[in-house]
Amino acid sequence: MPNEKKIDALSETVQAAVLEVMQSDDFYEAIKQAASNKIKKIIDDMFNYGDIYDAMKKKLTETMVPMIEKYNMSNYSVKLDAMFGELIENSKLPETKHMMSLLHTVYNESDLPEDMKIHLSDIFEKYKKFTASSFECEDREVVFEGGPEYAPFTVIMETESSDRMTFIKFESKTVTMMIDPDSEDDALQNDTLGVQFFLERYEDISCYTDRLGGVPLYRLRIPIRADITGLSGLNEFQMYLLKLDRAGVMVILDETYLDDEVHPDKEPEPTYR
Repeated sequence: MPNEKKIDALSETVQAAVLEVMQSDDFYEAIKQAASNKIKKIIDDMFNYGDIYDAMKKKLTETMVPMIEKYNMSNYSVKLDAMFGELIENSKLPETKHMMSLLHTVYNESDLPEDMKIHLSDIFEKYKKFTASSFECEDREVVFEGGPEYAPFTVIMETESSDRMTFIKFESKTVTMMIDPDSEDDALQNDTLGVQFFLERYEDISCYTDRLGGVPLYRLRIPIRADITGLSGLNEFQMYLLKLDRAGVMVILDETYLDDEVHPDKEPEPTYR
């Protein structure tokens, strides 16, 4: 019996100690902190994924994308033009001067369309001029049409759809402009003259539709880094595309396939026998 009395006394002591702890301010604060941490984690999870996350992402996209797309940076173009001009003038190393000249070309907005819209067929016309001036004519056949000139070559434009469904209908077109691959010898120059870029639009966002004609508008995206490393290997036409991309010029998809014959700008050297 004495042992049982000791056990009862110990039990009462433990209960009293536990009760004292549970009634203390420290215990209350510990419970409060644990509950607060758990509630915070649950709320964080709700905003990281699930219905709340999807709803907030949709609303933010619908609100912010049009604001960003419509933002006009033209107020800064004069200052940027002057800044790049000064940097080019003051650059002493040829490599530095060349890179600053490239940056100036990309950020100079003087030759962009006033309404910031351009037809895809007009971009193709630019591509034809680029290939005419850049096409290599060594050992090329010379033809006589009113005078000696190098034989023409064919360029084509193809557009492929890669749309995907998200919470907002997203359209994506892959545009390829190149020397006709059916002409095997000419097509070898596609490594330097062939280009590919993307046209993208969100169907349900108003800035992707022309207000006057109701025509779908697309943002041009070119997979090139717009930094010093990325710019160093670009050709003239890629620089033009990058300028359209950076400035947010919208593209009207008026044609999905085009082909045309292009005459090289280079003229045959006269030969004397």
